[in-house]
Amino acid sequence: MDVTDEAQVQQAVRQGQYATNVFGVLNVVRAVLPTMRQQRAGYLINISSIDAHGAFPGWGVYGSTKFALE
Repeated sequence: MDVTDEAQVQQAVRQGQYATNVFGVLNVVRAVLPTMRQQRAGYLINISSIDAHGAFPGWGVYGSTKFALE
């Protein structure tokens, strides 16, 4: 694998983590909000990570996705 391939793989990993950890949460919220508004009740609980406040080596992207939820 050359440098370009590695960069593309890393970009795909970053996009995948954001798609799941950030946009996945937003999509679920958008899906349930109309019902919650209609019922005038409900709870949304998002679980973050300690990595949101100080990422460990190699976990920067993951930490940034968790901070995006804060």
